[in-house]
Amino acid sequence: MSLKAIFNLLVKYLCKTLKLIIEWLSLHLVITSIVGVIVYYHYSSNLNYSLTDSMKDKIELASWIFAGNIGLISFLSLFVAFVYDNKHIEASRVLRQYYKPYGLSYEVVKTSLNDYSTYVNKGIMLSIIHGLLTLTSIASITIWGVAVTAYTENRLFLFFSLDKEILMNQGIYLFWFILCLLLLGIVIFVNLIRLNKNPVSKGFLPKLKQIYDINFLVKQDADVNEIIFVTAPRIDIYRNHEIGDTPSYEFNIIFPIGFENMRFMVKLFNNEELVFRGYGKLSRVTGDRVLLGDTDFINDLIFNKLDISSRIELKVYDGDSKMRAKLSYTVSVDNNKVSYLVDKQLRNIQGRDIDEGIIKSISESDKLTFQNDLITD
Repeated sequence: MSLKAIFNLLVKYLCKTLKLIIEWLSLHLVITSIVGVIVYYHYSSNLNYSLTDSMKDKIELASWIFAGNIGLISFLSLFVAFVYDNKHIEASRVLRQYYKPYGLSYEVVKTSLNDYSTYVNKGIMLSIIHGLLTLTSIASITIWGVAVTAYTENRLFLFFSLDKEILMNQGIYLFWFILCLLLLGIVIFVNLIRLNKNPVSKGFLPKLKQIYDINFLVKQDADVNEIIFVTAPRIDIYRNHEIGDTPSYEFNIIFPIGFENMRFMVKLFNNEELVFRGYGKLSRVTGDRVLLGDTDFINDLIFNKLDISSRIELKVYDGDSKMRAKLSYTVSVDNNKVSYLVDKQLRNIQGRDIDEGIIKSISESDKLTFQNDLITD
C-alpha cells in the first residue's frame, strides 16, 4: 500500500472519529461532569469542614430549583419522544416503501420522498431542547455531586455495615449515582432522536441525499431495477425548422429524479438494427429534475430512422459500472417530435455486458456522449 493510500485512510479515519465526537459531544460533556465530581471527591477527601446554616439554606434552594428542572426535563423528554418518534416511524415506513416500490406510481414515490424529507428534518427546536437538556444535566450532576460530598463529609464506605451513618451515606451516594444514570440515559435518548435513529430497525435513518445515491441503494438491498422503472426518464427528440428550411435537431433525456453515482446507456434500435448509443453519468444531484440535452448529434439520416418500428433500451449502472437496471421503451411519433416512454423492465441484467467498457470510460459528468452505430454503404 502506497503512502498516499495510507494517508487517505488516516484522514478518512480521523474525519469519521471527529464526526462521532461532535455528534455525541453532549454525552461526552455529561460523562466529564460525572468524572469531575469523582475527581473533586478524591482531592477533597482530606479536607475537614462542616456544613454551615448558610450552606444548608443554599443546598435547600438548589433542591427546589432541581425539582423544577427535573419536571421540565420530564415534560420535554415526553414531548420529544411523542412527536419525533412518531415522525421517525413514518419515515421508516416511507423508506421501506421507497426501497421496494412495487405497484407504486411515480407521483406516489415522489410524494413519499418529499414526506421523508419533512420527517427527518430535525429543525431548530430539537437542537435547542437537546442543548438545554445537556446543560441542565451537567449542572444537576455537578451541583448535587458537590452537595453529596458536603453532606457526607466525604465519607464513602464500600462495605456493608449496620451503622446508621454508614447506611445513610451509602444511600445518598447511591441516589446520586442513579440520578447520573437517569440523566445520562435521557441525554442519550434525545441525542439518538436528534441523529434520526431508526425506531423499527438497526442503525439510523439515512440522510436525504443518501437515498438518491445508487451505490447506497445497492448497499441497502433496495430493488434498484424497480426504483428506476418507477422513476424512469423520458426521452424526446425534436426536429426544429429554422430560417431557410434547414432543420436542426434536439435530443433530450429528462430524469424526473436525479440519482447520484448513476451511469446510463441509451441504445436506439430500428427493426433490431442498432442506430446509435448515448451514454453519460449523473453526480452531485439531490433528487431534483435533471435534463441532459444535445443539439449536434442527431441528423437527417438518424431522425428518419425514428419511426414506429424503433425502440429504445436503457441500461442503468452504479458508480462501479455494474448494471443495476434495464428498461425497454416504446415510441410515440407526433410530426416533428418523437418521444420514448418506458414500457417494461428487462430482468436479464446478469452475465456479460458488451457495453461495460464504454460505461467504465465515462469521465465527464452531466454530459451526453453519442456513438453512431449505423452501417452505411
